[in-house]
Amino acid sequence: MLTESNVLGMNKDRLRLLRRTDFCDRDITLAEMIHVFTTFGALWVYPGDSRANTYHALLKSGLHSNGFCFSMLVLKESNLAEIFAYEIYKKTVKLYDKPIRWVIGPAYGAAPLVYHLARFFQAVHALVEKDRDGQPTEWKRLVVERGESVLIMN
Repeated sequence: MLTESNVLGMNKDRLRLLRRTDFCDRDITLAEMIHVFTTFGALWVYPGDSRANTYHALLKSGLHSNGFCFSMLVLKESNLAEIFAYEIYKKTVKLYDKPIRWVIGPAYGAAPLVYHLARFFQAVHALVEKDRDGQPTEWKRLVVERGESVLIMN
């Protein structure tokens, strides 16, 4: 069985070889998630106040943050997208025990996560399209029928 200390000692090449089944039905720990995202350069945490004159992330909203998670850098790795999707799946079915027909999420970085999550639910996966201003708000090509359950990922 793969232990937390095993995962925390892995470099990018070894993390790329991980499989969902390596975790033998145990949940991934927060430390493991932080390690994966940090190893792939996807977790940016800056010391101090986000309003201070130091390095920090400027969000799309115009707000400032002393941390940012650039998930695309991890989710582009299909094995890791599958592992994280399975973690979300396990937690979701504990909270919601009815069938889910659709898994809908944002385009780009989260697309692999949406795809894998839909596989676990045996559901349709779809991505929200961007409007003229580049905002992910449009839904034109597919129809969700009345009564169908939808899981929205963001």
